Amino acid sequence: TGRLKLFGLHFDNLNPYSTVTNPLIQISESYDRQNPQVTIKDFDIVNSEFKNIHQDTNNQQGGAVISGHQDSGALLRIRDQCKFNNITSTGQGGAIYCTGRYPIIEINRVSFIQCKGISGGAIFASSQDILSLTIDNQSEFKQCEIIGDNENQGGGAIYFILSNPGGAIHSIFNYGEFLIESSQFESCNSANSDGGSVFAQIYYNSLSINKVTFIGSSCSQPGSGGAIAIVQQNSYNRISITESSFTNCKTLPGSSSQYGWGGAIDIEMGFEASFLTLENFQLTDLSFTNCKASGAGNNLHILSMDTYSTGQVIKNENLLTVKDQSNPPNIIYDLFTSPQYAYDYMGINESIEKDNPGTIDLDHHNPLFEQLFISNVPNPSYIDAINGKDIKFCGGQYQMCKTIKYSTERNPTPLSGIIPTDSTYSIILTSNTALDTNIQIISTTLVNGHIVIQSDEYDSIEDYTKQSIITSSFSSSLFTISGTGHLELLRLHFDNLNPTSNNPLISISTDSDDVPQLQIKDCEFKQNPDSYSTFSLSHSIISINGGIIKIEKAKIESYKLINENSIITIKSQSFSYGRYRKNEIKIYQSTFSNIQKLGDGNGAAINAELQQDSILKVTDSCTFYNCSTELIDNCAGGAISTVLDIMKRDYVFEDVCIYRLIQSVPSGVYSLDWIWKSFPIGV
Repeated sequence: TGRLKLFGLHFDNLNPYSTVTNPLIQISESYDRQNPQVTIKDFDIVNSEFKNIHQDTNNQQGGAVISGHQDSGALLRIRDQCKFNNITSTGQGGAIYCTGRYPIIEINRVSFIQCKGISGGAIFASSQDILSLTIDNQSEFKQCEIIGDNENQGGGAIYFILSNPGGAIHSIFNYGEFLIESSQFESCNSANSDGGSVFAQIYYNSLSINKVTFIGSSCSQPGSGGAIAIVQQNSYNRISITESSFTNCKTLPGSSSQYGWGGAIDIEMGFEASFLTLENFQLTDLSFTNCKASGAGNNLHILSMDTYSTGQVIKNENLLTVKDQSNPPNIIYDLFTSPQYAYDYMGINESIEKDNPGTIDLDHHNPLFEQLFISNVPNPSYIDAINGKDIKFCGGQYQMCKTIKYSTERNPTPLSGIIPTDSTYSIILTSNTALDTNIQIISTTLVNGHIVIQSDEYDSIEDYTKQSIITSSFSSSLFTISGTGHLELLRLHFDNLNPTSNNPLISISTDSDDVPQLQIKDCEFKQNPDSYSTFSLSHSIISINGGIIKIEKAKIESYKLINENSIITIKSQSFSYGRYRKNEIKIYQSTFSNIQKLGDGNGAAINAELQQDSILKVTDSCTFYNCSTELIDNCAGGAISTVLDIMKRDYVFEDVCIYRLIQSVPSGVYSLDWIWKSFPIGV
């Protein structure tokens, strides 16, 4: 029952050429009276360093530095800036392997760097009865890894493990306490197995992780839990993860296309949700930054008997709180109600997983809090044409949609059946896109028909990029606005459709008294360079036949059009006897330059037909430069041409000004402030 203390020492390794597979330090007990071994009751290592130690064992018992079986109540204490650097074992626990009936392990201000083993790159601990493991006081684990590619390796004294989990720590115990506090795990990895940093399988005990930082922890499929993987067998044990942060933690594609659940945390819960309480399940004041799952649940994934019930209890009992990274130290107030976090917090039912083992099909997983959502569509919704996915709840910053069209065609009404109260839905482009066409903006699009599409960081005070919506390969209109649809386009770049298309790039029209609306602000329009050098466009860029258009600070340049097509074509056709579609067009602080119109037709920039009560207003230093039509008969208005039906008997027109750019002036700059307005007789 000896006690050994080591202070301020440096250790290297045993003879590297020896075939002996013993660890550097052996802790053991023996009941063999013929060949007794020394039992070290308490083992205290202080301010010592273990470096470049490698163990090749022919069994699963690892621990290249410390390995052994601790007697009941035996203490292993490692403290005060001890270092384990470049330690490797082909067994369980790269640096430390401990088993026993009641081992007590205390690790205080210790560094484990580049430690590797098959189950627990740094530490493997298991107990038949009770185990106490405490890690605290700025202890750190860096670049600790699982080695080997056999997912069935591992195991412990209690039951057979079907994986080889725990990039840094692998613990299995029936009774006891496992505490990690004020420590850091950095760049730890578990290849093909669970828990990039920590794997814990617990029965009747407590797992507490407090004020711990996980940076770059990862595991690869079929592993789950990029930072932490936990098997919580019953409601008698306790999980507590508090005031801890997870940054760039991920489950990565690996040797299998299965699992990969929980980019930061994966929990397997072996009891009904009704038994969840603050006494056995607490995840509070957590922070997640850029965590991603190759399977499901970027931040958290839970395998349980019933995902909806589990999520409901977590919300009702306030068992999960997450800090708002954009507004620290406040917590995310809409964590349970916003679809923005749908793919960050997910779960799967045991029955579904049983029929679909390890599935990564998101249709088999559900957001933990879906039944609490106030909308099925994140607002705003983000679009990434390169890496996004068009899936049910896409649009959050960590699970963006791929196309604008998919984002606008969803039904926002959630499971509750309560129609969302959002009056406007915003769509934010984070990349250029060449995938979108035939987008319909109608009265019921995303409930109220009011859609805002803009470049990312549009509201930033710094300069930012205009994202492009490239459409030159399509023949259908990009946007069609009708009914009471209302579309706003902010800080975007557009080109044109296929040059042979007869459809306008953007169409706005009505067949009734409904008033569709289009607002364009700070956008650029420029013909695709490949088509500009060869083709004239057989379509207008914007066509309106009833509705409202407001264009502000737009830059429209370098287009070639043919015949009746103009940049903006305005028609006021009749939709019933004696009634015409009303147009209201206002253009402010905008520039039209190098607009060329070939063949028959008037007004290269604007060609307007105005009927009763229609308004066209061009003002506030708008500029028309080098706009021209053909110098032939019946071609008028190099920049603007308007036609008013002043012969209509029931109407008279006042304050009418019709301007036509003189064809003999092929270029020039003009400041315009025009209003066309018609009034019924008697007004």
